Amino acid sequence: MPSLRKLSLAEIAALHQPALSARAQAVREYDAYLADFAAGDYGRVELADGERRAVVRGRLQAAARRRSLALRFRPSPDAALIFRVEVAPPVARPVPMPAVGADQQRPEAARRDPPPRPPRRRQTAAERYQEVLPRWMCDGQPPSRRVGSKRRTR
Repeated sequence: MPSLRKLSLAEIAALHQPALSARAQAVREYDAYLADFAAGDYGRVELADGERRAVVRGRLQAAARRRSLALRFRPSPDAALIFRVEVAPPVARPVPMPAVGADQQRPEAARRDPPPRPPRRRQTAAERYQEVLPRWMCDGQPPSRRVGSKRRTR
């Protein structure tokens, strides 16, 4: 005979949740690691076999940024990571520009932006060459001889 039981609310909720990717699971795991830390606390991470220092460090820093914290790592003699938790400095967020064709225009932006330059026509190689040639070569005239020159003439 089959066994029958009623599902609890937690089991029903778990059925309707989409499966988390490996990346999302790692994000949740590292967020949970740093949930108990506050500014001024120190932490030590013992690396398991096969874990890379740089990957663990980057994931810890990302989790700290999500909680408005900063981690300052200290040197350690063994494979462990030692860090101090600090308050993250405020990040200046760029002000979004209005959409193209928007009726509103910021007056301070108009004062700061230089006027657009007209596009310059690029010189051709022949034009650049003409600039470096001596004048007598451009005109097609032989150079004029100075009076009193000590050069011999034929």
